Amino acid sequence: MTPDLPDLVLGYFIIFARLGAALVLLPGLANPRFPAFSRILFALVTTMVLTPYLKESINGLGPIAASGRFWKIVATESVIGLAFGFWCYCFLHASRFAASIIATVTGLAGVPGQPIDEHDPTSHLGTLLSLVATALVFATDLHLLALRALTQSYEAFPVGEVPGGTWLGQNTISIISGTSTLALQVASPFIVVAVVLNLALGFCSKFTPQLQVYFASLGLTVLLSLAILALIAPGILSIPINAYAGWLENSSL
Repeated sequence: MTPDLPDLVLGYFIIFARLGAALVLLPGLANPRFPAFSRILFALVTTMVLTPYLKESINGLGPIAASGRFWKIVATESVIGLAFGFWCYCFLHASRFAASIIATVTGLAGVPGQPIDEHDPTSHLGTLLSLVATALVFATDLHLLALRALTQSYEAFPVGEVPGGTWLGQNTISIISGTSTLALQVASPFIVVAVVLNLALGFCSKFTPQLQVYFASLGLTVLLSLAILALIAPGILSIPINAYAGWLENSSL
């Protein structure tokens, strides 16, 4: 059944509330390097394309709008979209968190880099891993998979259904803890190397107290860490991307 024109117009704005809110934080598509006008235009066009596909979700919205519940529905849809976008963003942030850990344990944290997908300053490793993670999102079509998962969210939460606050909180805590674990997995080889090197340097400083062992070996530590990164980069960079893809495939939202 084709919705009437008033229902279709109202449905467009309600669908835009969920899709537009999600696109504010969705990895790759919400990069602040893109002009705000371009992102808004992309959200409007995406909503226009998906509205016919989601027409069953917007049937009969005229009486709902007439009863004064329209803005309540828009607010609920925006919360669902923002929650979905934030959960997706956590997986991209895992790479940035891992880069921060690696830069700290290798002595590169004090070297400022140029941020790619945020305005806050970051290290060169943070810039590199964030850029690679964003490129992998597009290379593996995860941005399309995220849009598909977002459209499937209407099966779990139809228009007008309010998600429970407890469920949102538990899901958010679970994803944050899971992505933090992913970041530690990515950075774990460098943490092990840093611990072993610092123990060795501590023993060396006991035998040669006149020599500033830490500063003398800082260059070797950085060189060894970069060599390890070059060797294991393909494996560790795929960890958050594979986890993100798996979550999108099995997401209950």
